[in-house]
Amino acid sequence: MPYQVRVGWVSGGWEGRRFLHIGHNKRRKMALEGKNHKMGIIARQSIKGAVANYVGVAIGFFVSFFVLTRYLTQEEIGLTRVMVDAALLFSSLAQLGTNASLVRFFPWFKTPSPLRGTPPSKGGERDVLSHSSPSQGEVPEGRRGKKTSQRDNVLSHSSPWEGEVPEGRRGKKPSQEGIPNHGIFGLSVLVPLAGFCLFALAFLLFREPLLTVYAKNSPLVADYFYLIPMLTFFALYTTVFETNASVLLRITVPKLVREVGIRLFNLAAYLLYGYDLISLDVFVWLFCGSYGLAMVLNLMYLRSLGRISFRIDRGFLDRGKVREMARYSLFMTATVLAGNIPLFNSLFLGAKAGLALTGVYTIASYIANVVEVPYRSLGAISRPVIATAVKEEDWDEVNRLGKQVSLHQFIVSISILYLIYINLDTLFALIPNGADYAAGKSVVLILGLAKVVNSSLSVCTDILNFSRHYAWSLLYIAILTLAAIGLNNALIGPDSAIEGAAGATLISYLAYFALLMRQLWHEDVNVLTWGHLKMVAIMTALAALYVAWTAIAEPALGMHPLLAAVVRTAILGALLAAAILGWKVSPTVNAMVKRH
Repeated sequence: MPYQVRVGWVSGGWEGRRFLHIGHNKRRKMALEGKNHKMGIIARQSIKGAVANYVGVAIGFFVSFFVLTRYLTQEEIGLTRVMVDAALLFSSLAQLGTNASLVRFFPWFKTPSPLRGTPPSKGGERDVLSHSSPSQGEVPEGRRGKKTSQRDNVLSHSSPWEGEVPEGRRGKKPSQEGIPNHGIFGLSVLVPLAGFCLFALAFLLFREPLLTVYAKNSPLVADYFYLIPMLTFFALYTTVFETNASVLLRITVPKLVREVGIRLFNLAAYLLYGYDLISLDVFVWLFCGSYGLAMVLNLMYLRSLGRISFRIDRGFLDRGKVREMARYSLFMTATVLAGNIPLFNSLFLGAKAGLALTGVYTIASYIANVVEVPYRSLGAISRPVIATAVKEEDWDEVNRLGKQVSLHQFIVSISILYLIYINLDTLFALIPNGADYAAGKSVVLILGLAKVVNSSLSVCTDILNFSRHYAWSLLYIAILTLAAIGLNNALIGPDSAIEGAAGATLISYLAYFALLMRQLWHEDVNVLTWGHLKMVAIMTALAALYVAWTAIAEPALGMHPLLAAVVRTAILGALLAAAILGWKVSPTVNAMVKRH
């Protein structure tokens, strides 16, 4: 028996309306308005998330270049980097694919959010935007004995199976009312807990061999190795709670917690240690505790939304859907390695070259990380939209979204890298002990290019992982992981340790995304545009202009280094903006500029 739309009256100041009596054109208009409203939420949250990211970048810039380099040694900086990267790598595996599954399957679990100002429904009354199963109420007057048409459900939240009772659910108890989103939050908490238990067991079994790897060149890592499981747990659930907020289209506060909150708490720890108010042991504990605080704050925010529950709606689940989710989650456990390839660099450097060079690499990577800041916000908010388009097999929309996301990420990321690189000498001259870290200039360029490639083409990974061909990702991830491990082992040597680590990441990403785009080509999805090629030509010309400017113009003008940096940035930056707009690299950007 099909699911029916229950018709009821919404109280609390709203004039009652019956959906089934709304004309077809009006339903279409309201559906379009609903889409526009959702896109408005996405735009607002994306902008707010970007603001949070850049506030975090500003704080991180100050902390990394004027606090860390002043109060911590290169070895201590390397220690914090190795511990965090190890925790992030282990936590990504312990998720057991939960984050990707949460984004992919949330449309099936989603239930209507309560209307603001509307009191809870009582008895037989139901909210206009709610849906119910046959066991939850009467069929509307005049519809008894008739099958609900697809048209009647245009604005209703039907079950994931579009009105039909799934095979595995026939004869089972009805789903429980009052559990937001049918308890997917509870699942997203339970599955990573099982993954963490598996990680803890593996950690105990391989603890001694891992300690042996770091004992010779990085004894500090061996001293604090026991804290890695705790840090892994904090990082694991910080990410899980952040993803839950993302699928609810509420990413701003979790972004503030990650990008601003953690940095401020760590800043306090750095200063306390720098002024000898706490010991190294206490500092490391406080450093790990900042991630625990972030985890708690994200959970508190989710609870404040009133749309989560630790209960799981078992009546809603059927065996087929559970099996599909399990297969996808276990598969995605392997694919998460693609986003964590840079983590191998610091782990290999710490083991093979020591913590001092790892500290230099860390400062260089902090600079390069600025390149992909925009994607952290746009990527988090665009994935649910892409997942929905793929689910509906709207490949024209998928192709359009892929091109838009990729092109604008490429424009922004490569422009940021260019503006950073032309001012690197000035930056190293300003920071405390800058001469010790200036060796990382080439690392910034190589690793920055890797960030450009990753941020511009990661949308390909999202599209493939949400499609029915997601199993192909396993092969590509295996190639990427083996390439990254092999290249790190081969390229990290006595004379080119940090450059080798950065080069391993860049080469691995180029090979991986080339294979990925070839796969998507079979679905007629191509994220590359002529705008990408135009941008490459612009950057090549501006790179040559930068070399000529620094070699000829600046020596002739004889300006103070700071003034020279300001003039250089203003002139080359203006030329970059003029070239993007004049050549119409992105019609969307030109239209936005024209409107304002």
